[in-house]
Amino acid sequence: MKAKMSNDIRQSIVAATIEKYRHIGDKSDIVVRTYAQKEFEKKNEEQDLMQILENKKEEELIKKELN
Repeated sequence: MKAKMSNDIRQSIVAATIEKYRHIGDKSDIVVRTYAQKEFEKKNEEQDLMQILENKKEEELIKKELN
């Protein structure tokens, strides 16, 4: 649920950024879209890494409890 909400927020930010710079022209719009998409992908990668770290921490806690 938290990841879905975070993803929805990022998509809204990307859409707002594109809309904000749309009046500049077609070439600029493409640049803004590319930049926004790269930022979106970067955030997704960061979120994936954070989830991996959280999972590893949980695994370590479980191992400690079992020992």
